[in-house]
Amino acid sequence: MTTSVFVEEDIAYIFIVEFKSRNAHSSEIEEKLFNCSKKAIEILESVGNPLSRFYPIVMARTWRPIEHRKIKEIKLPIRGRNHNVMRPKSGDSLSNIVARFE
Repeated sequence: MTTSVFVEEDIAYIFIVEFKSRNAHSSEIEEKLFNCSKKAIEILESVGNPLSRFYPIVMARTWRPIEHRKIKEIKLPIRGRNHNVMRPKSGDSLSNIVARFE
């Protein structure tokens, strides 16, 4: 799991990325993404609580159809708003991923 935070003009862009080389298990991924999101919020609140945008992302080499569907249905409750988990294709640039998410 990788978490990156970029701040631009008082807005924090938070990217929480899970890389899976084997099959992805939706319950494990949901728990990891939620816990990382919670920690990122704690850190942001400790430095003045800037506005933030969350980008939960899972990248997997292969997907089992049922797990892909379950991950697609995950809604992460972050700061009172549900966020879909993004599942980009390998090789997608971060700017393309963000553009599709917004």
